[in-house]
Amino acid sequence: MNLVRLLAAAFLAAASLGAQAQSAGRVLAAAGEVTALRAGREVGLVAGSAVDAADEIVTGEAATAQIRLSDGSLLAIRARSRVSLAAYRFTGTDDGLSQVTLRLLRGGLRVLTGLIGKRHRDRWHLASPVATVGIRGTAFSVVHCAQDCAEADGAAAPDGTYGVVFEGRIAVENDAGSREFGVDEGFFVADAATAPRPLLGRPGFLRDRLEARAKRREQRREAQERLAAARAEAAMRPPVPPAVRDALAASALRPVATLGTLASPIIAAADLRDADGSVSLLGPGLGAGTAFTGATQELALVDGGRGAVVVLDGQRGKLDQFSFNAGAVAGDRQGALVLDGGAIAGDGAVTWGRWTDEALVRVAGVSGKPDTGVHFFFGNLTPETFFGTLPSSATAVRYEYYGGTRPTNGQATPGQFLDGLFVVDFLARAIAGGVRYEIDSVTYEVPVPVTPITARSGFVGFSYHGENAGRWSCACNGASGAIDSFTVSGLFLGSRAQNLGVTYATVDAVAGRTAGAAVFRCAGTGCR
Repeated sequence: MNLVRLLAAAFLAAASLGAQAQSAGRVLAAAGEVTALRAGREVGLVAGSAVDAADEIVTGEAATAQIRLSDGSLLAIRARSRVSLAAYRFTGTDDGLSQVTLRLLRGGLRVLTGLIGKRHRDRWHLASPVATVGIRGTAFSVVHCAQDCAEADGAAAPDGTYGVVFEGRIAVENDAGSREFGVDEGFFVADAATAPRPLLGRPGFLRDRLEARAKRREQRREAQERLAAARAEAAMRPPVPPAVRDALAASALRPVATLGTLASPIIAAADLRDADGSVSLLGPGLGAGTAFTGATQELALVDGGRGAVVVLDGQRGKLDQFSFNAGAVAGDRQGALVLDGGAIAGDGAVTWGRWTDEALVRVAGVSGKPDTGVHFFFGNLTPETFFGTLPSSATAVRYEYYGGTRPTNGQATPGQFLDGLFVVDFLARAIAGGVRYEIDSVTYEVPVPVTPITARSGFVGFSYHGENAGRWSCACNGASGAIDSFTVSGLFLGSRAQNLGVTYATVDAVAGRTAGAAVFRCAGTGCR
């Protein structure tokens, strides 16, 4: 088995910062022609490409790029822009060496600063041709116009550097003076000999796609809420059970008034039983699983019975919110993108996907935005009564991999699922198997030894937690080791347990954190 590449990335970065250009981060998304000028040559960039310190990023006429630096900074670069990582170093420790200096040579970008900006504001700078931006906060946008910006009426905008602050404060300065700007305040610097001044109104070209997308989402949300509220007066509404109301209130999720109306596009499932004892509301019983990791804890959870809340979008294509274990663990997509989506139709319907790292989760009262994103699946639950109709062939039922999300690590880097298999003895109510996947040169093997299957009303599944077990291996230098801690959980879906949804998550001091979701289908003679 290949012993793959992560440790070299960690060891070499620490041992030889000066030997070659330090890796500065990765491209999260690239649309159109995006290149890096690197050591005198032009290198094409796509999603997943590495970005080096001292790279000059160039976007084409209709191109955009999103780049995450290794300290967690996010750069959203506009079309027709040129941005240089003039000086970048991140050692991962508070040693006084880390720094960020960006140069905006043309065009514009939105910035969300990372650890360097939060810990050492004096070591974070962005320079345009006419001014320098120092941070007192975390998020802002800057555009430099050079006879290429237009006002709303089509007239050419005055040349110079424009900007707006979204979070915190920034200090803008040049030879003529310095001035600070706060949230929602805009600024303009005409040239190097003119002091920064505030903008009374924000020109249209200063708005970027991220801001426009967020505004459209907010407008759609408000319109949906107004429509639901108006129709709720006349619509018949099934009663909301106390368990649903209490779980939603504990989770601080969307108000109960938007759930369960005939007019509402939202579907919830929580503590309502159909004839087989499965959870149901406005349709068949639903169950779900999620996986994500925090700084020191992995969470791979499944739920579908008492105390669970599952909120879907109007087309039942995305998980919007969840509340498991009576609200102890909850999540809200908050408009985050859903990537890696897929589905299986029919009685054993399953849908899966991955929230990007803008989504919010809360565990034991502590909220955060996991950088692994939140991996999920949901589908129609297998009722507990299924066990009363099992044939004798149910002693060795194979479940083979069908699809799922790309596993991601703590740097939000997606990888690939390699293989996995589960064997189930329904008569003994036990399962065994495992998954194997690769992220950024590291292969993870996560086993599930023989584990009991739990069966209760509205839930047939399992959960296994392992410590100092399994294996990670790095292709870079052959290093490997046991995984410090991991959890694998699964939920059977479909009236005959045709499908098995699985979530998995790991935490390791050397190999880092990972999370993912996979769906397996019953295969072979044991299937019904």
